[in-house]
Amino acid sequence: MANPRLIPRNRSFKQHNLISIPHHHPFTSFGTFPNPNQLLIIPESKSNSLGNFQNPNQLLQSIGSGNVNFIAGHNIMHDVITSEARKKRQIIHGARAMNKQLPLGFQRPTQDYDIFTKKPKPTANRIQSILDQEVAGGRDEFFTKPAIHPGTYKVVHVGEDMKKDTEDDITVVDYTEMPTAMPTIRVNGLRYETLKHIKEHRKQTLKDPEAKFRHEKDREDLERIELSKSLRGIY
Repeated sequence: MANPRLIPRNRSFKQHNLISIPHHHPFTSFGTFPNPNQLLIIPESKSNSLGNFQNPNQLLQSIGSGNVNFIAGHNIMHDVITSEARKKRQIIHGARAMNKQLPLGFQRPTQDYDIFTKKPKPTANRIQSILDQEVAGGRDEFFTKPAIHPGTYKVVHVGEDMKKDTEDDITVVDYTEMPTAMPTIRVNGLRYETLKHIKEHRKQTLKDPEAKFRHEKDREDLERIELSKSLRGIY
C-alpha cells in the first residue's frame, strides 16, 4: 500500500496539517474520485487510521461528511493555470519565478502562483469557473476575491470546512495587472520574471516601511539568490 503523502504547509494552511492520498492509493480504486489525478485531502490526525477502513466512504464518514467534497487536484490546477499563462502570454512572478531559476535545494516552498495578466478580474473569474468544473467536479468549491493589494484578484479554495472566507481557505493563484515593462525569460513556453529583476524588487521592498510585513521573506529570498551564485554563474 502506498503511503499517504504529506503536503508541505504554507501560511494558508496555518496549523491545519493535511494529508493527501495520491491517485494510485488503493482507496482510489473504489471510484470515489471523478478524476484519476485528483487527491483526497484529510486531516493528518486521521492518517494513522487509514488501514482500519475497507473503503473511502467509511473513512469519509469518520472524518466528517463535509470532507467528501474536499478534493484538490493539484496536477490539474497546475495544468489549468499554466495553460492559461502560456496561451495569454501572462508572466509568472514571485516565488515560483525565483524557484524556476535557482538550483535544486535553494527554492522557497510555495503553494500558490503569482501571475501578471492584462485583465486580472476576468482572468480570476474564468480560472475559478474552470477549477470548479475540472477539480471539484462541478461543485462550487473555488471563489474569487480582491486581494489586499489594489488591482490583484485571488482564486481561493474553500478549504476543509467547505466555507468561504474562513481560516482554512487555500489561495491557489493571485492575478495582478500586467506592468508596463517587465524583463522575462521563457522556459517551456512560459514567461517568468527574471531573477535579476526579482532581486532588484526585493531590495526596493526592503526600503519600504509599509511593506514591513514581508521583509523577512524578502531577506530570505535575497539570501537564497546570493548563496546560489556560489554554485553557478547566474548573471
